[in-house]
Amino acid sequence: MKPIPYSYAIVIVTYNRLHMLKNCLEHAFCQTMEPEAVIVVDNASTDGTTEYLEEIKENGFQDASTQMQAAANTKILIYHEKENVGGAGGFSDGMKIAMRYTKAEWILVIDDDAILDYDCAEKMDPRFQTGDKETPVQVVACAVYYKGELELNHRQDEKGPVSAKCYEQGPFFCKRTSFCGSMFHRSLIEKIGYPRKDYFIWFDDTEYSLRAAKYSDILVIPEAKLQHGDPNAPDRRAVVDWRYYYGTRNQLDMLRRHRKVGRLVAFNIEVRLIVLLRYLRLAIHVLNKERRKQDLYEAAIFRDGRKDGMRGNLGKRIEYLPGKRE
Repeated sequence: MKPIPYSYAIVIVTYNRLHMLKNCLEHAFCQTMEPEAVIVVDNASTDGTTEYLEEIKENGFQDASTQMQAAANTKILIYHEKENVGGAGGFSDGMKIAMRYTKAEWILVIDDDAILDYDCAEKMDPRFQTGDKETPVQVVACAVYYKGELELNHRQDEKGPVSAKCYEQGPFFCKRTSFCGSMFHRSLIEKIGYPRKDYFIWFDDTEYSLRAAKYSDILVIPEAKLQHGDPNAPDRRAVVDWRYYYGTRNQLDMLRRHRKVGRLVAFNIEVRLIVLLRYLRLAIHVLNKERRKQDLYEAAIFRDGRKDGMRGNLGKRIEYLPGKRE
């Protein structure tokens, strides 16, 4: 089936990953179906990203491939945040810029570590639907891969991540999506607004999905793909750090805000047990000063996240920011 052309803009949020951003930009500009604009939100980077983006704005892609220079007619809009406002703030500002300064029908959002396949946008045909749908689709998502393996956690139904089997059967609908390779229709954004800047990071996309679900299911097109993550970066998934404060707080706030009472009660109990376990581990690590220090830090993360989430205290918290006990 030949895709029907549609207009779209790409929003990229970046922070201190210039080596990934360059590849991300190349794949964004060299899409087989050219975007109307590429919006880059620089989250107050300190690794040369700011200077690189300013050079592009002034002189274009002078050192880029011929293919990329040929695609440089695409408008690029660069916005430098005065401070790091997190992924949530970056996507919120980037989508606002796309809505205000472009006429694009669709807004595709990615982080700087998302490398779109060159034909990703072409295959994300929003006018292709499965089954009988009375309401036009207003959210479309691609498949996400990491080191050649399908990442399932980015597209979810009510019970959790959609199974790999669903991807094998062609386009399907789900209920939740991350901001990694998701595309939102302009009319939907006008209805539900922008991501919550006060979430800073984590669960801003899930909360946005809950708002979007009132108007549209999410169409996932497995043939459209992106490669996610820095293959050379260390695996931080098992490390409890400052990010878990926002994850805990925002998930509780989201469940409370959207009246998911059963899940709110269950998760609140789970977090209490996590805090209790950290305190119990102090006795086990009585002779290990560093482990005891980490146990106390982790207990504080989940304790503070639970309190602030239940009370609706959002925004950045000075103790839990990038660079704090990385």
